[in-house]
Amino acid sequence: MDIKLPMSVQFILNQLNDNGYEAYVVGGCVRDSIMGFAPHDWDVCTSALPEQVIDVFKDYKVIPTGIQHGTVSVVLEDTVYEITTYRVDGEYKDNRHPDSVEFVSNLKEDLARRDFTINAMAYNDKDGLIDYFGGIDDIKHKFIRCVGLPKKRFSEDALRIMRALRFAMVFGFNIEGRTSFTMDILADNLNQISIERINAEITKMLSCLCDKPLQDFDNEEYYKYRALYLKMLKYLHIISHKIDEVDYDEKFRRIAEYSDNFLLNLAITFDSPRIEETLTWLRYSNNVIAGAKEIYTLGHYLVNEAGEWQWDYSIYPARKLLAKIEHSDYHDVINFAKSLCDDTNNAQQIRIFLSLGELQNDVARCIENCDVYSLKYLAINGNDLIELGYKGKQIGEILNKLLDLVMRDKVKNTRAELLQIVKDGKLNAGI
Repeated sequence: MDIKLPMSVQFILNQLNDNGYEAYVVGGCVRDSIMGFAPHDWDVCTSALPEQVIDVFKDYKVIPTGIQHGTVSVVLEDTVYEITTYRVDGEYKDNRHPDSVEFVSNLKEDLARRDFTINAMAYNDKDGLIDYFGGIDDIKHKFIRCVGLPKKRFSEDALRIMRALRFAMVFGFNIEGRTSFTMDILADNLNQISIERINAEITKMLSCLCDKPLQDFDNEEYYKYRALYLKMLKYLHIISHKIDEVDYDEKFRRIAEYSDNFLLNLAITFDSPRIEETLTWLRYSNNVIAGAKEIYTLGHYLVNEAGEWQWDYSIYPARKLLAKIEHSDYHDVINFAKSLCDDTNNAQQIRIFLSLGELQNDVARCIENCDVYSLKYLAINGNDLIELGYKGKQIGEILNKLLDLVMRDKVKNTRAELLQIVKDGKLNAGI
């Protein structure tokens, strides 16, 4: 099997070979190349010790990235390439970091310490593909399988439990039985992993679901992804009871039918009155939290308070919804609401569901027609009111009342007409 290596990567291998050292590309770049994906990074493993690697590339920029673990980085044409010495790891007492590492001269020993068989392959043009642990077969049969004993691999770094789920989701693979069973047994070890690292895996998994046309899956594919999603939530519940252990299956159904956006996946996954607290615990950014919370809040409002808007057949409810949206997208808000009320055996839910479809169309027309639904589109601003003698809170109150009148089509959005209404004191008269 031939893998096309970038010229800079081939140069690195050649430089190490010419100086008497073994060198291979290794890990994810080999896996992705075999599966037909473009690798994001090209990592190199070598028999050369870190100081020998530095000497080989002394004429280039070299960064001692993790020299205590055998890794140095070489910068070629503004791209960073990690080069790591063959090594075996000592004991992992904290389920994350080895207490020590030992450099070795044998490639097989180095590959044996890696997490999954699909990530434990190496390649160079001279020797071809090196696959001691059945990575090719596992790719062929769509399996995530640990290298060696799953208990040892997951005890070394508990984050591998979440990585197994992520790889299975990304590639549409199954998790081999013994590997899956051990993940369940050792899931509590995730408590020793930083929330930031767990966040990264959750984000990748939920983003991956955006790329899958889940509604088009056959039953086998659907249940495969559902099982992986349920495992993810089960493990999150184990490490924090902030994640409610309820309706996991229903949440996946809603994602499968209504979501193609990460923020919406996040809102559905953590759909609970504690959504802000949960996402804060998971270390999401303020912008992400605001967006997901807005989808949750407005989505539940549209369903729970449907009587306030669904019988108003004007364009006003659409404009009003747009006025409330600051951090998300109206499609996500309305799709979240739809996912809450699609019970075909419930007449009230059916009516709300149909009204939501009409609201979605109305919102689209508002945007297309450049309707006024925000103060920034109003023909007057605070400076105009200051000139008329208004101060402080009065200004905001007046502008919001004028905006509401414009959104209800009670007045035209022209500077002259809006100022005249204020001067005539007609604001509280309902026009």
